[in-house]
Amino acid sequence: MHINSSKNIKILLIFLLFLIIIPVEANPASYLTEKVDAKFDYNGTLISLDNKGSVEVEIFNRNDVLQNIEIILSSTSNTNLNDKKAYSAVAASPSMGDKTRLYINTNESNESIYYRFYNAPLVGMNLSYQNEIGGRDLAPEKNRIIFKLYLNSSKNLNGVELNIKAKKNTYGRNDSLNFIEGNASNGDVHLIDTDSDNFKDNLRWIGNLRKTATIDFVAEITPGINYPEDELKDDIDSKESHLNYSQPSTFTGITFSDRFARGPVRQGVEIMAKTNWTVKGFIKNIAYGFIYYIDHWNLYKVGENTSSASGMVKRNILPGKSFYTDEYDTGIRASSTPEQSLTKPPEVYYSVAFDWNVLWGGSEYYGLIDERMNLPNLYQMDLGLNKRIDIIKNDANGRILGIEDEIKHLGHANIQLSNLSINLTGLDGWKVLNLKIFYVNNTNKTEIINYTKKENSGNMEIIF
Repeated sequence: MHINSSKNIKILLIFLLFLIIIPVEANPASYLTEKVDAKFDYNGTLISLDNKGSVEVEIFNRNDVLQNIEIILSSTSNTNLNDKKAYSAVAASPSMGDKTRLYINTNESNESIYYRFYNAPLVGMNLSYQNEIGGRDLAPEKNRIIFKLYLNSSKNLNGVELNIKAKKNTYGRNDSLNFIEGNASNGDVHLIDTDSDNFKDNLRWIGNLRKTATIDFVAEITPGINYPEDELKDDIDSKESHLNYSQPSTFTGITFSDRFARGPVRQGVEIMAKTNWTVKGFIKNIAYGFIYYIDHWNLYKVGENTSSASGMVKRNILPGKSFYTDEYDTGIRASSTPEQSLTKPPEVYYSVAFDWNVLWGGSEYYGLIDERMNLPNLYQMDLGLNKRIDIIKNDANGRILGIEDEIKHLGHANIQLSNLSINLTGLDGWKVLNLKIFYVNNTNKTEIINYTKKENSGNMEIIF
């Protein structure tokens, strides 16, 4: 069979590339993350705040198990840590990307998996809104709701991302609102239709927060389009509106000052019969991907505290490789033949100790902020109007009319009326006497005595 030589070259190149992109050796990495978790109501009320830090280790293969792990933190300042050590007996990554969280000693437990930290930045969020036609409620027509979001941070933060996410599919496939305008005091505002239904349901702001920022945006809401009109309420809260920030350092400034771990090895001594009995120690790296670093070794006669021999090494051992100590002459005479030495072995008992550890990869540090904000429920306001006019007097001396205007609230029961304005027109030539205003519910009729009356060119406005 004849094989074209150029095709051989192509096959060889592909094979070499395959070997390059799948390395066997990968040193474990360590992570220190401090995260601020907060939740706000739309009116700026802080509902919850939780600042937690954690230490994690990642193994970049699914075969190795890291052992005897100790990581020393640089400080305990502004935390509830009792000491600087994070530790775990073992760590593994059964699936790629899995991390093992280490234990730490805090004032809550000596086996906590997180610590609390203080003096972290917090971004306050306060959302105000009103209907373009007045008030904060929805009218039984197309509404333009004007929102203003105030952000207030305790420190300058670069690269902040905010997403205001409206509830989707509230009336069939239609979303609860449609963002139509957006701008900010700094940064960029984007209006996004995340589910391709022609309703922009996500407002995204990305900018540098110089302690304060203001984001203005407008949304259209129409009953019978964005929500069922008979429910008289538009629930716009997706429960997913959030602000995020990330920095490549912790908020407290804590880092790692030292890291130690070990992995699987095979270790022992070889005893050989020469003129005298000699011994040498060995250690073999049986890990799949860890690289070990050996600093020095010592040979001990069993039962003695002082080493019989020692040596500096300062070298790495790759997976599958071994290191042997120097050969040590015990001074014990061996038998004249190897066979006699094996049948009558002397008391030659030695052990070896290596000062070694796993070589670590990089360390990564993070400061994260993840804040959530509730959005308000919007209620539909509707009024029914009735007018009754009675002629009380109509003679040569003048005319007196009794006029009763009834305004009935037909909107959602949760609407709290704060003020009402009544405009009367066509009063030229008439004098208004005995004006009285009453509030009537199912059981009571109460006179309202605190109101303001403004008259101008035959018109009267009553505000209460």
